[in-house]
Amino acid sequence: MTQTQLLMSRRGVIPHSQFRRGSIPHSAFRIPHSTRGVTLIELLITIIIGSIAMLALSAPFMAERRFWITSNAQAEAQRDAQLVLRAIARHIREGRTYEVLNGGQELRVGGPWVCTVSPFMKVFELHAGGELHFHDCNGNTLVLIDGIRSEVQNFTVTPIAMTNNLLHIQLDVLYNNLENEVVETQVFLRNAT
Repeated sequence: MTQTQLLMSRRGVIPHSQFRRGSIPHSAFRIPHSTRGVTLIELLITIIIGSIAMLALSAPFMAERRFWITSNAQAEAQRDAQLVLRAIARHIREGRTYEVLNGGQELRVGGPWVCTVSPFMKVFELHAGGELHFHDCNGNTLVLIDGIRSEVQNFTVTPIAMTNNLLHIQLDVLYNNLENEVVETQVFLRNAT
């Protein structure tokens, strides 16, 4: 027996009794069942089970994403409303007089400002499309909320009846048509006459 025959018989590839010079039996090329690949049915079953598992696992992630989007919209609406309310309150506190027009949708504040166009007046008003504008007494206009990302649903100024120095302001802001935020405050005119 040659060295090659001996090695092949020790590995168990070709039984020694079947080995003849020049002929290799067909059974020597068979792959044992344990080393064969997966069948198409096994692959399809694995894909189906994996898909079902992914669908089951994706539901909490989708719910978390919706929650994140909603909470982010609420935070942005709250931020926009509070920034605008602070700006309005700052100007009202500096003012001496006020005038509420259009059912509380417009506020004119008179004060000790040096003005060129409108005598001592600063105006906050709600426009169509959810825009909130600020007009200073020099003819400049500042858009506080542009109506694109955030939209003012309601801007109401109500004088408190007991005193001439106190105003109640309510601002309702909608962010990206997702979340509404209502912010309200009372502002005291420090320099009121």
